[in-house]
Amino acid sequence: MAKFIESWTYEGLEGKKWEEVKARVLEFKAAMLAKGAPEVNVREGYIGANLGTFVVDAIFPSAAAWGAFADSFDDDKAFEAKQAAWQANPKLMGKSASIFFEVK
Repeated sequence: MAKFIESWTYEGLEGKKWEEVKARVLEFKAAMLAKGAPEVNVREGYIGANLGTFVVDAIFPSAAAWGAFADSFDDDKAFEAKQAAWQANPKLMGKSASIFFEVK
């Protein structure tokens, strides 16, 4: 069975403490799980100025399951409010995103 994985890479903003950046990434993880992502993994590393690099993977059993998850954000005022709060107090920057299919 193929898994559908959406992956994002984040890096801490200069001047933000590692603990702040990690806490924000974990907030993202919790929000995705609350929205119905079946599995969210966070990996951590350091590159460059040691601002902290985090890779967040949301793993779905199929592309259809991911599609249902993505559709759940339409007209979600509560999640939009959460996004606005995160943007008002930024701690990290998205560096890249990818979609993978894991086939076994």
